[in-house]
Amino acid sequence: MYTEETRSRHGATTEELRIWSSKKTLREQGQVGKDWDNAATQYLYRQTADELSSAFRPIISRALNETQTTRYWEDIIAQYNQIPFVDEVDPDLTGYTTKRAIDGLFVLIEEEERHIRENPAARVTNLLKRVFRAQDE
Repeated sequence: MYTEETRSRHGATTEELRIWSSKKTLREQGQVGKDWDNAATQYLYRQTADELSSAFRPIISRALNETQTTRYWEDIIAQYNQIPFVDEVDPDLTGYTTKRAIDGLFVLIEEEERHIRENPAARVTNLLKRVFRAQDE
């Protein structure tokens, strides 16, 4: 089903691609293909995480506000964070959710990178062939 949430995710995905493609140089693309198993993912994270967070934040904020998720969050988390020996949770629900979304996105990207590195047939574009060719040499 194509819902508002799906449209929001699609909009973020389109923005992700624009951000990533604007950040890479040919030299950098070739280098990530030679490095460790998740070098491309780590490179993309370093180059784009802040900008992706800025792009995701308003979409996530709007979705949280529409569902009234933020209504009790700060009070509940303030109480939770007072419990001894627990890992503190960020009371900024939008910030917390944005960070988790970006982290989750990069877990998926890392899985895809591993697949592309292990399976040359998965390198379906000239860019992927160029970036990962170096590891095969």
